[in-house]
Parts: sequence; C-alpha cells; structure tokens
Amino acid sequence: MCSIYSYQELFGLKVIANTNFPRRALSEVFRAATDEIRGAIPTLVGLTPPGMTLLIHPYMDKDTGLMMLYDRPELMEELMDMLWQIDLVFLGAAADCGVDIYRIAVNGYEWLSPSLYESYMIPQARQVAQFAEYHGALSWVHTCGKLRDIASSEAYQRMGVGVVESLSSPPTGDVVDLAETRRDIGDSIVTRGGINCELFYAEDADDLRARTEYVLESTSGFRHIIGDTNPPFPPYPWRNIEALMEVVRSTQRSPA
Repeated sequence: MCSIYSYQELFGLKVIANTNFPRRALSEVFRAATDEIRGAIPTLVGLTPPGMTLLIHPYMDKDTGLMMLYDRPELMEELMDMLWQIDLVFLGAAADCGVDIYRIAVNGYEWLSPSLYESYMIPQARQVAQFAEYHGALSWVHTCGKLRDIASSEAYQRMGVGVVESLSSPPTGDVVDLAETRRDIGDSIVTRGGINCELFYAEDADDLRARTEYVLESTSGFRHIIGDTNPPFPPYPWRNIEALMEVVRSTQRSPA
C-alpha cells in the first residue's frame, strides 16, 4: 500500500492561504505518483477532518483550539466549513486519479471528549467515508490512543468507514479486552493492528509472539489485518517481522 501525499505535508499553509488552488494542478501531482506505481499496489491518501486539522496542526495549538471551541464555537465551525471546501479540492484530485483508499486520522479519548466526537469527529469522518463510497474507494480511519469507549459507542459504525485501526493496548492505548472491543466495532468493519509498536523493537520476540497469538484468537471470526499500531520509525528489525509471520502461518490463517 502506498501513501501518495497528505495535503498538509505537501502544501501546508499554502493551501489554506489560497482557496483557489487549482484542482487540476493537484491532480497532476497525484497522477505522477499513481503513474509511477502503475497499479502494482493500492494507493492511499490521508487527511484529518477539519476539526482535527484546527486542533493539531500549525494553525493553532491544541489548548487554544479547545478553548475556542468552548468560547467561540460559531467561529470554529465557520473555519471548519472553509477547511472542508479545501478538503473537497484535495479529495476530488485524489478521485481524479482513482485513488484506492482514503485514510482519516482522528485522535482518541486521550484528549478529545465524547461530546467533541459527537459534534464534529463522527460527522466529519462520515463525510469523507461517504465521498470514498461514492467513488468506489475504501475509507479507513486511524485512531491511535484511547478508542475502547469510542468503539463501544458504535462511533465507527456511524462514521460509515470500511477499516478501523489501531486497537492499541496499554500503555499506548486503552484496549484491555481486544475481543470485546472487536465485537463492539462490529462485523461490517475490517479492523487492523493490535500489536503495539514497542513489541517490534524488543530484543526478545517472545512477547511479540504471545501478543500475535492473542490478537489472532481475539479477532477470530472477524475480518482483521494483524499489524502494528502506528507507522514505525526507525524501521522494525526484520527478525521480529519474521517472528510474527511464523505465528500467523502456524495458525493457518493468511498473513496480511
């Protein structure tokens, strides 16, 4: 799977400053990347919904953003609407190139409240998911951190997404009963993850093997892609990736 670009990474504040940024020019950037891949692997674009963009990106710090949502919700919602129009340019350019996956990044309950999820995160993620569905593509939401209670509220079903990741356990996340959380997400959604990044860096792979067995058992009967909980840096030692694959093969389940 290849990530083409996130618009924040590619253009940053220049996109926000110029709402007339031509979709055609952005499509050309994406098309150059997809032409290079030539269909060998699925292509992915990633973005954060407007609410998350305002809260975690350079436009304002998180504390200021939360205060503004409390003190000036009408202004923040106006800014979110403006950002959504920019998102539509980005999404449309991706659709022009037949991108396969639209990934939405939304933090968990480590600092976002249930009320913020209900008011902004669920409906904004649903907009992206509906766009992806309309264009015959897959929607994929990344939640690193605390998602146990988000899952139990059926938030992901209401987002209408196709894939949910990352199902992190403590200390990274709060999924202490993976089987329960997997049931909460429901069988209409594919899940991915379950193995915290730190396990891939250990000198001894025994804990990684044990966790792999646990994840396979806990997600049995559901569509699940076993994997890590966040993009790695630096890259994982290959011996630990091989250890995971050995466990998967030994259970006669297809490695993803």
